[in-house]
Amino acid sequence: MYLCAPIPREMQKTGEGSTVPSGAGVLPCPVLLATAPAYVVPAAGDVVAERASVKYIMGRVRAMGRHSPDEIVAIAQSLYEVRLRFHLGKHDWLQHVPPIFIGFHGFATDFDRSVFLRVLKHATKPRVLHSTFLPSGAFEGFAILHPTTAAAEVSQIEVLFENFKMSAGVTDLGQYMSAPMVACIERVEGGVRPYGNFRSLRAGNVRSAYIHAKQKRDNNEQLERVRAETGLAFTTSNMISIHYQLSNTQIELGQAFALLYRLRMLIGSMPLALDVPSANATHVIAGPPYVLNDPGASIQTQYIGNLRSLIDSFVSSGDLAPRVAVEVVDLTA
Repeated sequence: MYLCAPIPREMQKTGEGSTVPSGAGVLPCPVLLATAPAYVVPAAGDVVAERASVKYIMGRVRAMGRHSPDEIVAIAQSLYEVRLRFHLGKHDWLQHVPPIFIGFHGFATDFDRSVFLRVLKHATKPRVLHSTFLPSGAFEGFAILHPTTAAAEVSQIEVLFENFKMSAGVTDLGQYMSAPMVACIERVEGGVRPYGNFRSLRAGNVRSAYIHAKQKRDNNEQLERVRAETGLAFTTSNMISIHYQLSNTQIELGQAFALLYRLRMLIGSMPLALDVPSANATHVIAGPPYVLNDPGASIQTQYIGNLRSLIDSFVSSGDLAPRVAVEVVDLTA
């Protein structure tokens, strides 16, 4: 807990029109930590540690080489405003404060991203934080936040992000393990160079909830695809019906090919004059010397030869198996 003695009225203005609250349970703005140390009463060394943390973080921000001194001060002030609502002060146990689930993205180097996420961690103290670099070169991540007051909003974090020159943005993911949150975690998990504690033991229950929600989403998508492809719901009765329909179709197809094979054998037993064309015969289909267009042959002979060629194109010699492949399409692929 942080204790703060009453601050004089002339010391409560921090710039940009913001006012530092006074009273117990509130830590002054990091900018005031250097200007009014006499008014801060340390509680078990917390204020000293806070001053050291802010000094280190602002030093890392300065090392990024992206911001002017005034912009660094603006980052410090925004950091304090967010930290005041998401971490500092007492939890209001009489009023339930729901957690906030955010997704964020931006473009930066590995070092700049680390500084950016360090600022986010110091401002919000997230329960879970995870970020990776995507193939596009941008980084993306998500965080689970537990603010101390109901006045905490995602727009306050967005103001903090706007002070960083890396096209950073933040999105409210809605409810816990909602469709946007599952999609965000799935994209982040597909990246490289992870940063955060999502794969730690502490976040085990969050990982389990994500895996369960992802499996449920994938199953729903597969059921919808089955409905779109077949027009039927994925139920036991419908699948049994499709199975019997496929079996009957295969039986009918086998019977048709067996009939064609018997017809071919019958035609093959006819006189061999069909296989002895005249000198003027021409062949359209490659294979045995069937008479397809022979002026010296009768119309009946040419008809039988053409019929024999068509049957041979469907049924191979001595093979009763159908050439048409019948298979079950995997709709879950």
